[in-house]
Amino acid sequence: MMYSEMKSGVRVAAVAASMTLLAGCATTDQVMEREAAVAAREAKLASVESQIQKKERMLEKREMELSASNKSSMDSSLFPPESKPGHCYARVMMPAKYVETTEKVLKKQAGTRIETMPAKFADSQERILVKEASTKIEVVPATYKTVTEKVLVLPASTKLVEVPATYKTVSEKVLEKAAHTVWKRGNDAINGAVETKIDEDSGEIMCLVEVPATYKTITKRVIDTPAHTKTMKIPAKYETVSRRVVDKPATTKTV
Repeated sequence: MMYSEMKSGVRVAAVAASMTLLAGCATTDQVMEREAAVAAREAKLASVESQIQKKERMLEKREMELSASNKSSMDSSLFPPESKPGHCYARVMMPAKYVETTEKVLKKQAGTRIETMPAKFADSQERILVKEASTKIEVVPATYKTVTEKVLVLPASTKLVEVPATYKTVSEKVLEKAAHTVWKRGNDAINGAVETKIDEDSGEIMCLVEVPATYKTITKRVIDTPAHTKTMKIPAKYETVSRRVVDKPATTKTV
């Protein structure tokens, strides 16, 4: 309440002072200066009031903490910590003890100050980028070489060949007239006669004589080897050729 009454008194005095200043005769400039001064004082008073309210809230919070601390200490001290059966205890109020201490309080809040340092200039040299590094792709042409190789022109194969018949001349004894018997007259034929008889008409002796077979030699051309076919193997045919081939193919390189 003490702080509240003080604030009200200061505010009333400020209002009274501003009204006194405005009531006098003054020029327009003086009125504006006075109004500015009054506004500055009111702003300062508002700042002071804000600080006072802040301190009041801090005091109230501190009082609540102390009250809660005292209450908890009283509740825990109602009974002795190590009471024994058969013993009587009395609660005695011990006076508070005070000690003088030196405390460091804040006189002025920490702040910042901005100072402008003048720029300093000096001549210097520096390298600047005129053209960035880059890459390009170059073509490396292919290289060639001449090689000699054996190339198959005609593969191996077979064919059937007709072999004509062959002939030969042979001599052969053939029967010209087979052996037989004939009847002959006369005594000359009696010795070699197989059988004899008398011819009833002439009364001559007829002898049955064996006539041996007669042969003759003939020459003829006969087949020596008959005509036939045989399989003939035809070997493969190769030719040696030279040609130009790629030794190393074309490539690219990055520069």
